[in-house]
Amino acid sequence: MKKGAVALIVSLMLMTIVFAKEPTKVSVVIKTQTIQCNGEAQKKLVIQHRGTTYVPLRELGNMLKVSVSYKDDTIIVGSSQAATSVQSTEVAELKAHIVQAEMKYQHYQGNNVMGAENMIIYNGTTYMPLRTFGKIVDTDISYENGNIIIGTVGKKDKELNQSTNQTKPVPLGTEQLVTVKSGLKEYSAKIKINEVLRGDEAWSVLEEISSNKPAQEGKEYVLVNFLVEVVSVQDEGVVSFGTSLSGGESTNMKGTVSISYHDFIPYNSQNARYESEYVKMPYTALQGRVKAGDQLDAWGVYVIDEKDTAPKLLFGYNFSTATGGTWFSLS
Repeated sequence: MKKGAVALIVSLMLMTIVFAKEPTKVSVVIKTQTIQCNGEAQKKLVIQHRGTTYVPLRELGNMLKVSVSYKDDTIIVGSSQAATSVQSTEVAELKAHIVQAEMKYQHYQGNNVMGAENMIIYNGTTYMPLRTFGKIVDTDISYENGNIIIGTVGKKDKELNQSTNQTKPVPLGTEQLVTVKSGLKEYSAKIKINEVLRGDEAWSVLEEISSNKPAQEGKEYVLVNFLVEVVSVQDEGVVSFGTSLSGGESTNMKGTVSISYHDFIPYNSQNARYESEYVKMPYTALQGRVKAGDQLDAWGVYVIDEKDTAPKLLFGYNFSTATGGTWFSLS
């Protein structure tokens, strides 16, 4: 091969690498939100994009006393902050609004965890997906009264397995073990609601699809992020999420139990059931085939009253026998 041709190929490869690292412009929702780390609560700027919450990486590192550095464009999150004593500070209250930011695909490592994911860059600050940050520093992430709760470093989620009812639903960010009979099959799964977006935050995501319309007067959209891990399935089958609106056993996949986010039925604070409405989502809905040991991180969308202070979801209830069911809080 001629030297000129080789040089051209190398040049094109280098250009591809450069272009791959170039950040892209994105519209995001930014607002202040209270973040609590190890008992310390501060207001921070957080970003919402396509249903994912992004948090200021270095600020959270300061709050948790873990170091954040860069090496060859890789984010390194350490286990202690011996090298710096930067103090974390609060920011002024800021209502949710849309701004232009940059999205950049970056590698990260820390706590024996390595990966690569899209980060958001805004005003020179790197924002990392909240759950990715929790994974790197090995700590639980939960929500309480709209606040983000980040637990003690090294402390993992505890599973909750207790009876629930309409007045005592499973709290946000709490894992619950449920057993459900779907059609002729039975399965058990760990379910946790990680995040809830309401009102303007939810609409800023849904309006990306032109066919979606604003909620009717007095109503608002609510987007719910589910983390579902299938523990066991009868006859070594799989659970198929999102294949129907009403649930029931799949007729075209042997050993498959079928549910979707529509099987999480919304109720208001007065225990009245909300009507189901069809809305398209611009990112992953609760769907996919999951076998025992696998998990699914996905979303559902509902329409509720604007003034509803304690909406909730009912999952796994058998309306024929009036038995079973687990309640999950959305507030």
